[in-house]
Amino acid sequence: KINNVVRTPQNIVASVVATDGTGLNRLKITDTDGQTFNITETGGGTLLTDITPKVRTVGDLVTGLSTMTNLTASINTLGRLELNTGNNLRLAINELTSSVSAAGDLNKGFSDFFGLNRLIDSAENFSRYRSDTFASSSTDAITTAGTLHFTGNDGTAWTKTIAYTASDTLTTLAAKINDTADPTLSDESVTASIVVDGATFRLELADAEGDEFAIVETGGGSFLADTNIRTDTRGLSNRLKIREDIQQNNSFISRGSLQSNTFDSLAFNSKTTAFNATVPALAANGTLQFTLDSSTTATVSYATTDTLAAVVSAINTNVTLIRANITAEAVIDETDDTKFKLKINDNNGDDFMIVDTRGLTGLTVDVSQGVAVGDGSIAEELAEVFNKSVSFSEIPGQGTIGGLA
Repeated sequence: KINNVVRTPQNIVASVVATDGTGLNRLKITDTDGQTFNITETGGGTLLTDITPKVRTVGDLVTGLSTMTNLTASINTLGRLELNTGNNLRLAINELTSSVSAAGDLNKGFSDFFGLNRLIDSAENFSRYRSDTFASSSTDAITTAGTLHFTGNDGTAWTKTIAYTASDTLTTLAAKINDTADPTLSDESVTASIVVDGATFRLELADAEGDEFAIVETGGGSFLADTNIRTDTRGLSNRLKIREDIQQNNSFISRGSLQSNTFDSLAFNSKTTAFNATVPALAANGTLQFTLDSSTTATVSYATTDTLAAVVSAINTNVTLIRANITAEAVIDETDDTKFKLKINDNNGDDFMIVDTRGLTGLTVDVSQGVAVGDGSIAEELAEVFNKSVSFSEIPGQGTIGGLA
């Protein structure tokens, strides 16, 4: 019903997909152009209520992220997820607890799914799969019996299950997949074959028409683990490319060098009011400890009765810092023009380090720029690499599993 209404004009496609070895299915609704969209319900129906909390949209994500303190999420005019922090805070995403994985796949978390850290785009070929190599095509290849669930959609959704045993070999597995007693796979041009790779053998599954399909383990068996079957990575170099927006704007990628020559403090509502009366207020005295190199250090102390302007003056009159051409100023906060921050800069561009003895309860001086802005050198080097012939010594290599779970 969804496909009949919105597929053609909006390129929104609905399908039923198997998710894991539990045999459960999910309703998947995707915009094939990568555009964001939202789903609401009218007329008193209960579809969204009935499948809650299983349904999650980008709108749900934006709403959920925006409930966090000092974080606002939105979808910008380009259709991209945009995250903005307040109160001079930075954003870190814990991939260790926000990631998911499937059989043999590297864990992929929030950043991956939203392209926040993606440098390289690749077009994975889910119409052809290859296993690891086996010394023989006629000896047992399986440890634990189970069931494979094949699904695909070449305009019409189809599905097929195949049971296998612990005594199956590559040859018998291929025969079961090619069995025409149930012609579902043959009708979809999906076949299995044994290919010779030197002195070894591989199981290869392919759709002759190039349509993508998925393979899921639904019976608790060990086929995927034992065969380590993966999408075919031959010719992968032809499908790799640097992300388009990075190609167009090299400043999106850093040189990977730490830029520690400019530091900012918290933003205060006044540069002339004592710290014990500003917003935020400081409750204790502290010291800024400067490390210029392995043998040169300097300290500048501040009290709760001092002002931001007084700290600026103390830094600019410190003899050691003057010799290093390090200066300070009170600048207007870039996100709130009613507030002021302490900005400390090495005018020679040399790196140095500052530690505030009060930590997060002090001025909270920190690196303001972090990693050096990109000069295009990394993007240019990668582009040159991908313009050359690239060969892979092992087939298939580690990659995304896409249609395997």
